[in-house]
Amino acid sequence: MELTNEVLMIAEGAAAHRLATEDKIKLGGLPAYWPELNPVERFFQQLRRRMEFRVFDAIEEVEECLSEILKEFYADAERVKSLTLYPYIKYA
Repeated sequence: MELTNEVLMIAEGAAAHRLATEDKIKLGGLPAYWPELNPVERFFQQLRRRMEFRVFDAIEEVEECLSEILKEFYADAERVKSLTLYPYIKYA
């Protein structure tokens, strides 16, 4: 698909986000850690807390652990909203 207008894409500093080769895509960066601008960071913070100091012997164990944690989030939409739904998003 060819872009007809310039597009501003806001991205975190991940290397993959800096690889845009399309001339009409202009990248605007986020600070390294600014959860108010990247709400999923608060969700990942909760996820990391639940998994820290755990040692897994196999990738299947990691997947099982993640599945169990994510099931709790799926069952509690209000919790996810409280972590990620900042007022500037809600009222945009």
